[in-house]
Amino acid sequence: QLYLLWGIILWNFFAEGTSIGLASIVSKTGLISKINFPRALIVIAATFSTLITFFLNFIIFLVFLILSDIPFSASMLFFPIYIIAEYLIILGIALIFSVLFVRFRDISHIWEILLQLGFWLTPIFYTIEIVPVKYHSLFYINPMARIIWYSRTIFVAGHIPSFQLNFIIILFSILIFLFGLLIFKWLNKNIV
Repeated sequence: QLYLLWGIILWNFFAEGTSIGLASIVSKTGLISKINFPRALIVIAATFSTLITFFLNFIIFLVFLILSDIPFSASMLFFPIYIIAEYLIILGIALIFSVLFVRFRDISHIWEILLQLGFWLTPIFYTIEIVPVKYHSLFYINPMARIIWYSRTIFVAGHIPSFQLNFIIILFSILIFLFGLLIFKWLNKNIV
């Protein structure tokens, strides 16, 4: 049950953060047209609000963790690294979609479909072990699959994945964020 709950909490953080971030610029049209300020702050504020929701959900998860038979381990203190990585991914995607959504409103519908597809392609209701080994590399292209899997490893199994695996997800999240920021700066000039 904890396995499932933690996966759903992490996925909801991703889905909510990217969806709210996507519509953030359009929802603040009046503010953007009147005041000159860094518009990326709107996307950051929108996605940051979902981070607060995530921490409230995390408190509920902690209550269930304490009530379960899983002993506390030092590896659990590593989880903020995965949350930071996930937030950078959310922010990178939200920066790209928020500026594209100004011109292409259908992006929100396409993203909803992709989120539903991503939910089933990410090991939330099942473990990666039931997937044939030859397809594991395809699953790990999805950064959310890595974050959910590694987070479960530290909470349920009680150990931290290897340095190499952690380096990959941290590097990937930084690259997504930087790419999102670059696209946002490039397309944001004519946003008004």
